[in-house]
Amino acid sequence: MNRGMVCLVAVVLCVAPGQLRAADCQKILQDIKLERHFFVKKEMIAKGIKQCPDSSMMNFKYGFSLERFNDNPGALSHYKRAAKLNRKFAAPYFGMGDIYLAQGKKSEAVTAYTKGLKIDPLNTRAIRSLLEAKGEL
Repeated sequence: MNRGMVCLVAVVLCVAPGQLRAADCQKILQDIKLERHFFVKKEMIAKGIKQCPDSSMMNFKYGFSLERFNDNPGALSHYKRAAKLNRKFAAPYFGMGDIYLAQGKKSEAVTAYTKGLKIDPLNTRAIRSLLEAKGEL
């Protein structure tokens, strides 16, 4: 075995599978971001969630996609998972709030928007949605 091959084997053995998976997930997310065709993006996200079930961003994107196709129970499930995986990620809370508000569950919507706004207090859309949920608009 030559020196280059030994180095390659050493690198492969030292990199944890989780690190490789995280890098793959980042690549998938980047590809999704670049895709402009709505239905192709939907399919990419559906495949991505299978490969990256522990990615908060992938769960958020999958939830968002499900919400756009009127699968609110599925979307809510993935928004909750995204928030659980990353407590400092505001967007899943806003997604939950939107679904709760659409379902007429104003108390749950207020709770979700409030949690998200603690993380991202300058999000004007979420502020407006919170005021709507509180009946102040």
